[in-house]
Amino acid sequence: MRDVERQVAQVADSGRAALLELIGRTKRILAQKPTDKNELYALHAPEVECLAKGKARKPYELGVKVSIHNDSQGRTGSWHALDDGQSV
Repeated sequence: MRDVERQVAQVADSGRAALLELIGRTKRILAQKPTDKNELYALHAPEVECLAKGKARKPYELGVKVSIHNDSQGRTGSWHALDDGQSV
């Protein structure tokens, strides 16, 4: 980790911001504890959450809740991702 941080200055300006963001996420994952409320589960997708499924075989799943609205003919009209704590 320290070696990557030392080499940030050698990265082109266009990629430096993305690299610094990834370094920040990596530090956050390494520092988090199992009891933390706002855990980070994926470096590439920080919006991923732990979803309780309530099934014995697979009680939890990682992903994003979405709400899908269909019209009267069954076609998908719109959809949007739900934020933390929102219900469908």
